[in-house]
Amino acid sequence: MTSKPSSDVSLAHVDQAASGLAPITAPYLLTTSSLPCYIDERGRRYLDPLWVKDLREHVQYLQNLYLAAPCRYGIPPKSYTCLTNEPALSKIHFIDMPSPRNMAHGLLLLPQTFIRFWKVVNRVEIVHAGLAGWPIPYAWILAPITRLKKKFFLVNVESAPWRLEVSASRSLAAYLRAEIFEFINRFCVRAGSIVFFTHAQYRKSLQPNQPERGYVINASWIDEAHIISNLEATECWAKKRHAPLRVLFAARVVAQKGVQVLLAAMKELSRRGVAVQLDILGEGDLINLCEAVSQSIQTPVTINLLGTVSYGDEFFRLARNYHAIVIPNLSDEQPRLVYDAYSQAVPVLASETAGIRDCVQADQTGKLVPPGNITALADLLEWATTHIDELETMGMTALDLAHGLTHQEMHRRRWQILSKALEDARSNYSFFAAQT
Repeated sequence: MTSKPSSDVSLAHVDQAASGLAPITAPYLLTTSSLPCYIDERGRRYLDPLWVKDLREHVQYLQNLYLAAPCRYGIPPKSYTCLTNEPALSKIHFIDMPSPRNMAHGLLLLPQTFIRFWKVVNRVEIVHAGLAGWPIPYAWILAPITRLKKKFFLVNVESAPWRLEVSASRSLAAYLRAEIFEFINRFCVRAGSIVFFTHAQYRKSLQPNQPERGYVINASWIDEAHIISNLEATECWAKKRHAPLRVLFAARVVAQKGVQVLLAAMKELSRRGVAVQLDILGEGDLINLCEAVSQSIQTPVTINLLGTVSYGDEFFRLARNYHAIVIPNLSDEQPRLVYDAYSQAVPVLASETAGIRDCVQADQTGKLVPPGNITALADLLEWATTHIDELETMGMTALDLAHGLTHQEMHRRRWQILSKALEDARSNYSFFAAQT
């Protein structure tokens, strides 16, 4: 991988220096259907802390930001951030959307959701929506509304949860659902004025005929402050260099993350007598299975369950102590964990899915194996036990790339592209003339 977006659509035409970019003053509606906003009994708002982190970047260049999210009243999760303590976000206009409990409830609330969006879209020039969301992606509602009202529509494709995964159920119902979702989401992409994709395969499959409106920008959440120095990385590797292999799995403990494949590979390594320590950081539906395997597996393999830690300094301090991060994904999403590993000079041992292939340079920043292949994953982990020096080299290469892959850099690229696209739209589209 390189430190530039992995897109064959050149960004050369977006040649403003970051320092020369003007803030975007047009009213901008940012939407999320899967991250609710909570309001407590005192009227204080709370949001997911990572969503707050992302919003801090948005308000750096979006001066008239509207945020539409499902609204829930009551006690928020303990991890949520109170916006009273976030003065930078005080100027956001909040649009409280219905909060469905399930798909059936979401369908029942659909008319109310549609009407609310119909009204709020009148107040903005730019509408931003994603294809992933629960229970109904907002892009499905906003694509026809923005087309009818002639608004600038930004579609963001970060994942494709509707698609069938490797070794997933191929029942007729699952197949039909995937095909219906694919059809609707392609319509949403076609409706987009511009589309951001996290990896090239999404653009190739969802936007085959209009690549000029699509941009691949790898999604990263690391800050420059999280990236360790070369000296720190060298010191970390000096401590790890002669230690038995330790790898970290840090994700939701669910089937699509390849948990069962990883556990089966560890059992195979146990049968081979290969010494590997696997630490599992996260929670999910398969955590009990992980506990059972960790208790039954034979030495020299060990599996430890670490629970969860907050994303931030605590997580990064932990991650840098491993020889590698293992990402046995089955889905085609692009895990941000790759960039987290890079920031700590740790290579990635992962499945060669479309999302991971786009951000891991094989044999330079990590190693890749076919998704769902237990033997291949076990072979790779066994190889790693005797090639710690190569893991170190790959980790240091990854660290060099991390400085160009920060969360701030991701937003800077979006800012550049959006500014140019809005300039072109105002020149070419009559509906913008009516807005200004």
